Amino acid sequence: MLSRVADRIFWMSRHMERAESMARILGVTWNLMLFGSRDLQRQNLLAPLTITGTSEAFFAQHEDLSVEKLIEFLALDRGNPSSIVCCLAAARENAHAVRWRITSEM
Repeated sequence: MLSRVADRIFWMSRHMERAESMARILGVTWNLMLFGSRDLQRQNLLAPLTITGTSEAFFAQHEDLSVEKLIEFLALDRGNPSSIVCCLAAARENAHAVRWRITSEM
């Protein structure tokens, strides 16, 4: 296998893994928001931003923190390279470049 093809397949897989991890983080955050006091809920909302290192980017775009804004930023914001949408777009781009080497099962 050419190193170029291997590189594309590696990065495609890595971006898919990042998208899955972000979805899991958002799922856990959503479940944690159901319990606890307001202070604990705020800490639980800040946790995904701290884990991903995107708190500065989030607060540059948003003044306050809410579940809706957090999900929009971490899942759908095309300006956030860690968002699920951006990770899936990058994975698709890498897959498109080597589509002739990807099996039908994959």
